[in-house]
Amino acid sequence: MSQIAPVKLLQSVLALDEIEAHRKGYAWYVSHLLPCLQYSQWPADQHPLVADIWYMANTIHQVNGAPLAAIAAAKKALSFDSEHLESIYDLIDLHLEIGHYQEAFDLVNQAIDLEPDDVELLFTKQNIQDALNYNETPLYSEDDPIWPFHEQLAQGRFSDFLATAKMPEDLPEEWLRCRAAAFAATEQWTHYLDGWQELAQLESPVEFTALDWFYLPDSFLGNEAFWKSIGQAVVVEKPDYTDD
Repeated sequence: MSQIAPVKLLQSVLALDEIEAHRKGYAWYVSHLLPCLQYSQWPADQHPLVADIWYMANTIHQVNGAPLAAIAAAKKALSFDSEHLESIYDLIDLHLEIGHYQEAFDLVNQAIDLEPDDVELLFTKQNIQDALNYNETPLYSEDDPIWPFHEQLAQGRFSDFLATAKMPEDLPEEWLRCRAAAFAATEQWTHYLDGWQELAQLESPVEFTALDWFYLPDSFLGNEAFWKSIGQAVVVEKPDYTDD
């Protein structure tokens, strides 16, 4: 990128909020957000905005079920703005989700130092202390067979996933949707279509998730043949982001 283009691209990306960015999908992520993340010559006066870009990436990874990728992005945001509170708050929640309670406890203390009047942080600190005391089971666990698939997708390791990932016997739906995402990201359209037809043939109805919408190619949005091929076996609703 030229010396002028990066700033313009940065501004165009930040015209969206984090959820709007997720709705733009993977193709937009590659063409707009990823170049900003990969650019390494940002002037110091742009660092707060670059932190916002990395926070946006963190949110996308969270919605797509990849907490480790989200943590890496939030930490990168803090490397550009050490007081980026949104990233600190998200890191607290993310470390709780993966069972890193001590890290979450240290981060909530950092947040309290920055925002001493935030009463919610005190409640969060107590919740983390309880998780430490009682060794609570986290949302994501090491024996979760699907979590690593989401992390591979977030890291752009689509070929690795397609070459090595094995379908868990009891979770064919989640594996098939991750495989479809990898096919979409690598522009293997026939395989993508076949993958969704496989999903449609499962015994129970399949819900189109935020991950599915993120990787859905624009060319398939208005593709009547695609939607007919998956038929009523797939529940298609726009994702609800209210909890993210």
